[in-house]
Amino acid sequence: MANSQFESNFKLRRSHLPVVLLPAVCLLLLAGPTVARRSQFRRQQPPMDSTSFYQLLKHVPDELCTAADLTPRLRNLCRAGSVADRLAHSGLVNGYRACQVMFQHHRWNCTFEEDFLNTGYPQAGFVWAMAAAKAVEELALACRRGQPGLNCPCRSVSSRPTVLSSPGGADDATAWSSRRRAGRSVDRGQQQLRTLSPETLGQKYGGISLPSCDDNLRLASRRVRQFFADTRANLRAVGGPLPLPMLVNVHNRRAGQIAARHSQVRICHCLGVSGSCTKQICIKGMRRLSGKLEANLRQLLQDSKPVQLFTPTERRRKPPSQAAPRRSSRADRFGKLVPINWRAAGRRSRGRVGKKDLVHWRPQPDYCTASRHDGYYGVQDRQCNATIDAAGQPNSCERLCCGEFNFAPMYIIQREWCRCQMKSNPIRVDCQQCETRVRTHRCRLYRP
Repeated sequence: MANSQFESNFKLRRSHLPVVLLPAVCLLLLAGPTVARRSQFRRQQPPMDSTSFYQLLKHVPDELCTAADLTPRLRNLCRAGSVADRLAHSGLVNGYRACQVMFQHHRWNCTFEEDFLNTGYPQAGFVWAMAAAKAVEELALACRRGQPGLNCPCRSVSSRPTVLSSPGGADDATAWSSRRRAGRSVDRGQQQLRTLSPETLGQKYGGISLPSCDDNLRLASRRVRQFFADTRANLRAVGGPLPLPMLVNVHNRRAGQIAARHSQVRICHCLGVSGSCTKQICIKGMRRLSGKLEANLRQLLQDSKPVQLFTPTERRRKPPSQAAPRRSSRADRFGKLVPINWRAAGRRSRGRVGKKDLVHWRPQPDYCTASRHDGYYGVQDRQCNATIDAAGQPNSCERLCCGEFNFAPMYIIQREWCRCQMKSNPIRVDCQQCETRVRTHRCRLYRP
């Protein structure tokens, strides 16, 4: 009797099993073609153009899909974009704002139109590099804080955080840190690293959340390359060597990603009772307000190299009857950047264009007058400071306005609340509005 009841229950469960698995199978069948179409679309599309990039800079992620006149690439991004794409877009917007803060007192203040992105100026390459670097930073920070929807595995076992011990507590923390900076190893910290995990340490010191490994910037860079469609599959979709503007933009985006990987700092979390910092758990990662990334990119802008396109047709080839068959190289498929006048220079002084170098193919203008064709604004109506020396500050009127007498005073009226008094019955504050006449200086229209 018991065996027959068991067999009947087993048959009943087995009969209900396909009904339970049917929704999951349907979801897999429906999601499979969608994922395949999304990956196929990403592989077939060319690298990101200036039109899509300019629209991404002008709209935050929450407002992008409601904007008008979106490109097909951005419409597909709104329809099938992932969490990583949204974070990369946020990094692009942060990079654009950081660029405007960095150059707010210069002639070129990082305000431009779409045509400026393909001009080949050093500043245009800086915009591409800054956007790519900030996208890597945004993805790395999102992985560290545990962003839902992101799969961020550690790169290797060697990227686990370092657990360091300060034997003397808070009193000897300064001396211990100086010894650590001098390069001396702490054996006790290495033993703690082998025996304790960040999760165990977090539970031991009050349940705090600790990072489990260093920032995986290679993974973040790969996702940014997929966002910009800079992978080899996308470059093959162009069908031949890339044009010079596209090749320069792809190179500068790659240089920005490498600059982000070289901008890591040591980030330590103190552990101990009442902040005594008897132990520290340290990782290597990105820190948004460290300023190291911005400083590295500014140095790349100052050292930007002029380049030209070197295609296989420029090689001195043998006649077809004497030439041996060879495998096509990357330069044959996508093109290659070489320094300008590299043939005229000697073999040892030709130099190379490294992956981490920022490049340009047109010398920068003085940015004194506006250019509608190139998409940048001049210095007309820019506010300057007439009380400082031209050699000291970039926002001095003589330096910003492109001349000693190319600015004029202007008076503006500022309104602010003043003569405030506390009143009772009922209790309130009564203020008056005062007007102040302030003298400023603005640049005139530059006429060379």
